[in-house]
Amino acid sequence: MKHISGGKVNRSHTTVIDAAEKFVKAAQKLPEVNKISLGPIKMGLPAGDYNVKFIPIVGGVQAKVRGPRSIQVVFLYTKNPDMVERALASVFSR
Repeated sequence: MKHISGGKVNRSHTTVIDAAEKFVKAAQKLPEVNKISLGPIKMGLPAGDYNVKFIPIVGGVQAKVRGPRSIQVVFLYTKNPDMVERALASVFSR
C-alpha cells in the first residue's frame, strides 16, 4: 500500500491500495473533481478481478475499487458525477 497526497486528496487518510492508486491519480487530473476522500480498506478477500463500482452520493460519487484481494472506498466530490464516472470507468479496461 502507498500513500497519496496532493491538492485534492483529503489529508486525514492517505493510504491507498495498489489497485486504487492509478484510479486516484486519474481522478486528481480531472478538473471536475473538487475533492477526493480515501475511505476504508477491506483486506483479505477471496481472489477477484480489478474493477470499480460507482454509487451516486450527495455531492458526487462513491467508487468501490477492487483489487486482487482488497477493496477500497473512494469518495469523489464533484458537481458533474456522470462525467467523472464516464472518465474513470475505463481506468481498469486499458
